[in-house]
Amino acid sequence: MAFQLRIVPEQRCIVYRIGADYRTDDCLAAWKSMGDQPGYAPDFNIVTDLRDVRSFEADYQQLTQLAPNLAHVHKQMPASVNHVILTERDVQFGVARMYQQVVENTVKFNVYATRELCCAATIVSVPEDTLSAILDTIKVSREV
Repeated sequence: MAFQLRIVPEQRCIVYRIGADYRTDDCLAAWKSMGDQPGYAPDFNIVTDLRDVRSFEADYQQLTQLAPNLAHVHKQMPASVNHVILTERDVQFGVARMYQQVVENTVKFNVYATRELCCAATIVSVPEDTLSAILDTIKVSREV
């Protein structure tokens, strides 16, 4: 999975854009790398953009293993954090909802799945045009 991460301190937001291939191992690596990034703060809201994903190498069992493997990252994040997963296709939304269901009882922060950029922007308190511009500057592989 190609992914790019951008920390936007002025918006108190972390934005992940994930490329054409989604694998849980890469997702785990992306989350673990977040704390090593300059400007990272555990109380920043998070947007994960799955709209470019065309292939998912993840099932419910693999997603359930993510939560315990990310517990040390998740426990640093306060209840005030909103993590929104932005999708546009049914399969993307289904995977986002599975992830939401897997982690929602194990984390303090809020997890949302949406197909609408305007909803994602509202959830993370970033103006829609600003979030759109941030996402447009993040380039990932769109080839499967």
